[in-house]
Amino acid sequence: MPDVIGPYRIEATRRRGTTMTSYHAVHGAGGPTVRLAVLHPELARDPFRVREFQRHASNLALLNHPPLISGVRYGDADGQHYLAMERPEGRRLSELVESEGPFSQERALRILAQLVDAVEHVHGLGVIHGTIKSGSVLITSRDHAKLGGLGAVDLGHATFQSDEEDVRPEDTEPLHLSEEPVDPARD
Repeated sequence: MPDVIGPYRIEATRRRGTTMTSYHAVHGAGGPTVRLAVLHPELARDPFRVREFQRHASNLALLNHPPLISGVRYGDADGQHYLAMERPEGRRLSELVESEGPFSQERALRILAQLVDAVEHVHGLGVIHGTIKSGSVLITSRDHAKLGGLGAVDLGHATFQSDEEDVRPEDTEPLHLSEEPVDPARD
């Protein structure tokens, strides 16, 4: 595990995915805590993968909306391509339901309304989330929902509609390969 990547001090490894490793990190000396996704070094030598990572970072930056876990900063430090993302404090919805049991109708509807707002926002930008589940929803101490899982750890979790011709079939999700257009109803 590296000690520093760009302006970020690494605190812990969160997860190693197929294309990136995710860390918990702090910006500078006591700055905000972030989740830092770093493209694997062997993939950073592939211009296609680097372009996809940069495109992913640009798309994620467009998704800045209160009920979404947003991208904060993209950078390249000595060939290490990274994306820093908001790391709000809270618990996964799946953990809360498991530990607390079913929510009251009022609480469930309040959280659901926030998630609908998040999904409407991403659909309005032409983005299909594709993996909405209780494990990709974080609930803060103030009961605010934050939807994550927009491809922050592994490229391909979110389906970004694109006119680019350089998308390789082996790098896409099956949803891309169907003859049917990408449709928000699939979320």
